[in-house]
Amino acid sequence: MTSDSKSGQEIGLRSHTQIVKRLATAVILLTVAIASYTIITRRLWQRWRIETSWCQKTVDAAHPLIDSLETFHKDTGSLPHTLDELTPRYLSHTPDVPFGESESVRETNWGYHCESRDQFSLCVSTQHWVSSYDALIYRSSRDYSDIQGNENVESKVIGDWIYVIGAQHIKSP
Repeated sequence: MTSDSKSGQEIGLRSHTQIVKRLATAVILLTVAIASYTIITRRLWQRWRIETSWCQKTVDAAHPLIDSLETFHKDTGSLPHTLDELTPRYLSHTPDVPFGESESVRETNWGYHCESRDQFSLCVSTQHWVSSYDALIYRSSRDYSDIQGNENVESKVIGDWIYVIGAQHIKSP
């Protein structure tokens, strides 16, 4: 074998090795790109979709709570300052907030606010992001005009409740 043919084989081997390395790098980059796209797309899909089955379970779980708040108001002429004031006379225990099917629903406590002597609101926040969150809100007045008229949020009425995407933009009661 001459030195020219040996040198040609070495060059061919080096070229083949470089092609294999480039191909492996391309496969790795493609895999990372596909994984990133899948994760980002899934997160955005979760972010912009409303988990309606969870909303319905939450609305159903809140019925005894709302009934006991209304009974408390009828008996005393005012609303309790906290939900703890309902137990044990009006409610054996505060109902749990149902867990969602996705990882987006993590809140386990009812947010309660006595807005006036006759009006209250319940809230469960969900879809926590770095600087935003969504919320499922019930107001005894059923008046959501301030939310529906807010251009910074998207909302959907679900029965007597409203689901708010971007709830950090609404004024707290």
